[in-house]
Amino acid sequence: MDSYGWLSILPPLLAIFLAIKTKHVYLSLTLGIWLGWTIMNNWNPLTGAIQTVDALVGVFANADSTRVVLFSAMIGAIITFTQYSGGMKGFINWVVGRGLVKTRKSAGLLALFLGFIIFIEANICVLVSGAVSRPIFDKMRISREKLAYILDSTSAPKCIIIPLNAWGAY
Repeated sequence: MDSYGWLSILPPLLAIFLAIKTKHVYLSLTLGIWLGWTIMNNWNPLTGAIQTVDALVGVFANADSTRVVLFSAMIGAIITFTQYSGGMKGFINWVVGRGLVKTRKSAGLLALFLGFIIFIEANICVLVSGAVSRPIFDKMRISREKLAYILDSTSAPKCIIIPLNAWGAY
C-alpha cells in the first residue's frame, strides 16, 4: 500500500487528542507512532508495537536527538520545580508588589520583556516566559491566546538574531 490517503491523519489526530485529554505528551506521541506503524503494517498491532520500539530506539541511538529530548525534559522539570517550590509565585508577588504590573497593558509588556531577556533558545524562552506570565495574565483576565501570541512573536525571531544562543550554530 503506497498511499494511505485519509488514514495518514489518524496517528497525529490520536496523539493530539490523547495529549489534550490525558496531559501525558510522551505517551500520547508514542501511541500516535504506534498507530502509524500499525496502519503501515496492514493493521497488525504486534508488528506496529515492534516497529514503534525500533523507531524509539533509533531516535535515542542518535546522540543529538537524545540531547534535545533530555534538555527539554530537564527544562520542564526545572520549571515545574520552580512552580512547586513557590519561586514563580514569589516572582509574581514581587512584580505586582513593586507596582510593575497594574494594568492589562503592563502585563502584556512584562510578557514582552521576559520574551526579550531570555534568549537561550526559542522553545525555552516560550516555556519560561509562559510559566511566569500565565498567572499574571489569568489574574488580569487576559486570554492565554494573547499570551501565546506575544511570546511566540518575541521568542524565535529574537533568538535567530542574537548569535549567543542555541541558534548560533546555524
